[in-house]
Amino acid sequence: SSENSTSVGQDPERRTRPRLASKTVEIDVAGTAFRTTEATLQKSPYFRTLLEIEDGAAIFVDRCPVLFAKVLQYLRTNTVYVSSAVALRELQEEFRFFGLDASVIQLPRQQVVTFQFYFMNNSEQQTRKKVKELTDQGWRVTHISTFSSVEKTDSLGVSGCTLVVERCD
Repeated sequence: SSENSTSVGQDPERRTRPRLASKTVEIDVAGTAFRTTEATLQKSPYFRTLLEIEDGAAIFVDRCPVLFAKVLQYLRTNTVYVSSAVALRELQEEFRFFGLDASVIQLPRQQVVTFQFYFMNNSEQQTRKKVKELTDQGWRVTHISTFSSVEKTDSLGVSGCTLVVERCD
């Protein structure tokens, strides 16, 4: 028997994260169940106070479950993005309710990219090439609009494309 033996199925190189000893808490948000750790909820002044008062009782919060999911995402990751100015306003109100700093909510950076090119015989790869270039840089295409015009006599055409892309930095 060797000193370096491992159990069957165990990878000796595998490293595991130590589990944090934190009690699991269930929260009912307007009828939608959420489960997280007490340590996560302690990051919110609202929940810190509520956990002290409730002492193990079921927690019910009369707020929007869709917005609460974003609040919980922030408590877990310290990052949260929204996709529009309206969503930003809604989430800012939720953050204020839970005692969180609403200024940390971020909108993705958007950019409009317009380009024009010529093609022959109706074969055009420029749009696909540009989209790949942008996605390789971490952009996500949210809208695409193209136009083209072809001369019938020699199949020479001009084409253009407008892309709206966004990225969370």
